[in-house]
Amino acid sequence: MGVLDDLRQQASEQEAMDEQANSSKANAEEVYRTQTQPKLMELYTHLLELSKHLNFLKKEIRATYIVNAEDLGIELLQRDYLAHIDSTSDTKLVTFAFKVVYPNNVEFSVNEPQKVASNIQFLQNKQLQHQVAERRNDKGQLQGARFAVKASTVAKFSFEADIENSTIKLTYINFDEYGPISHVLKPESINDDFIDQLDRFIIRENKDFLKENVAEDVREQIRLKIEQEKRERMEELQAAEKLREEEAKSSEKAGGFGFFKKK
Repeated sequence: MGVLDDLRQQASEQEAMDEQANSSKANAEEVYRTQTQPKLMELYTHLLELSKHLNFLKKEIRATYIVNAEDLGIELLQRDYLAHIDSTSDTKLVTFAFKVVYPNNVEFSVNEPQKVASNIQFLQNKQLQHQVAERRNDKGQLQGARFAVKASTVAKFSFEADIENSTIKLTYINFDEYGPISHVLKPESINDDFIDQLDRFIIRENKDFLKENVAEDVREQIRLKIEQEKRERMEELQAAEKLREEEAKSSEKAGGFGFFKKK
């Protein structure tokens, strides 16, 4: 194959790849317009009404949060619900937030020096505001500490469109625990039952919400990893085959000019 033929083949392969990429992008945009965006609007409309009812009724909804490395639990009260959308025509993000509050700072003492560092690390990981009053002996050696922790925070649910992958990423922060938890949802999975289970999760009546989805997420990750490994192996085989062909052609050319070789 000459240089021009090789360039023609490369150009043809590139055109095919570009067409496939454009087709995939167009399909992803179509799924967003016909499925993902309507589902996000449905979620927003529902959560907006939910926030109005919860704010009006002022239901006393409490949840236990862990505030130190020794699993000290306190009850926080939910209030001030708010639903928000980034755009009604080009929706990419829907959020639902509320405060979880405790009237005072949570105070506790740690009497073992080695546990002072673990509690500080815990509070930093959870991004909880806190103050530490260390207790030391006459030699300056750490004996323990007194902690004051601001337990009140904002819980937030975010539903974000992932157009490229035709999915919706659900992230909730400071709800089950301090910090974020994420799930990947398919638009078609957001139906009446999903929304009802979400409501019950928000008002703390359904602790098992999306527990099955976690397992599905893990299986999906494993499947994607297997597919990626298959693609990599295929690319390696194709590269090896191409190298063998090039070596074979080089050998043929070398053989064709064998009469130049010194006997």
